[in-house]
Amino acid sequence: MPKRISHNWKLHLFIVAAAVAALVLSILIGMGVLSAESLFGICGFKRKYNLPCPFCGMTRSFSFFFRGRFISSLTVQPAGFMLAAILSVSGICSAAELFGHKTLFYRELRRGKRLAIVFVCIFIIGLVSWVYTIFKYRFL
Repeated sequence: MPKRISHNWKLHLFIVAAAVAALVLSILIGMGVLSAESLFGICGFKRKYNLPCPFCGMTRSFSFFFRGRFISSLTVQPAGFMLAAILSVSGICSAAELFGHKTLFYRELRRGKRLAIVFVCIFIIGLVSWVYTIFKYRFL
């Protein structure tokens, strides 16, 4: 009996596409084929306030992560490491869901307040990461 395609197939397809796009862009940036400045421009926050923005180092962190340099990814931008890891797991689980395999990842997120807890944790990680980036920029 064939597996049934997930009723959220558009969402899963979007997540898989986002994960693949992040992977390809990170590899191209890491190889020097593309530059982050040409894609995203120069950071206006950093230019105006002379402080790194919450996303400073995110592109390099993603690039290191998707090239397997996890320690470098974590030290450049901890939130980038966490988001790249979450995007990778989400992409793999969404690909499995597209083909009818129910994954524990999405089943657990659907329960009650767990999704809100995940978003609060991501926010806290991002905030702590920004403080770390400012400290590193100012004092190291």
